[in-house]
Amino acid sequence: MFKLELDYQLFISPPMHEHGRGLTLTRSLEIPFVPTEQISIYGKDMEEQGSEPCGFPLKDIMWDTDRQVFLATTSLIISDCSLTAIPLSIASALDLGWRFGSFLDVYPDCGQPRVRLGEPAAPVPHPRSRDIGDDDGADELWRRRRDRRSPYVNAVFGAMIRTMAELYNNEAAAYVMDKTGKFYTEEQIKAERYGAYGRWWKMHRQFEEMSIGHQVAWRDRMIKKYHSLQVVVEAMG
Repeated sequence: MFKLELDYQLFISPPMHEHGRGLTLTRSLEIPFVPTEQISIYGKDMEEQGSEPCGFPLKDIMWDTDRQVFLATTSLIISDCSLTAIPLSIASALDLGWRFGSFLDVYPDCGQPRVRLGEPAAPVPHPRSRDIGDDDGADELWRRRRDRRSPYVNAVFGAMIRTMAELYNNEAAAYVMDKTGKFYTEEQIKAERYGAYGRWWKMHRQFEEMSIGHQVAWRDRMIKKYHSLQVVVEAMG
């Protein structure tokens, strides 16, 4: 049997880009063969059951001679996910044996951001029943004002901003999300009146034109301001 440390990168798109670094879950496996990138791993205890097995295609395979273990990644794009469905999607993966973290956590200076960074002092608000799931109309929560959303849904929104900042994934959009409390896809913002479209892209450019030092300072503020997705998911109980 061969040991395999498998990282599972989730891209919640939008607002995340579908490339670069994703939210990472991980797990340890034993397999009876040398892994290759032509193979997908499937198991009833690894993914939700559907009409047919989907499996996890292996990528970026590496053999660690010191630890005598294979390292690999796999990924999933979660498209058009409502705010209220994000914690449930992650919790479902955790229930199947995935855990927050990465195989990089055991390597010096390569740990994921969550290992090094703290959380705001205030607790995450407890969710109401309608704050979790994929109800009709929940997609509109991305574009609703903060005072029109529940405290828990606002915590999910903030956790997405922090996640995107930590992972350097579509940071300009995260910057606008923090400023406005809203997220629009490009198609949605084009459908709005011109003034809204212009304001969105003006703030988008503000981030892109910042110096590296100011961008780093902004990331640090987002980490202090918002909870991580791990803590927000754990608040579901």
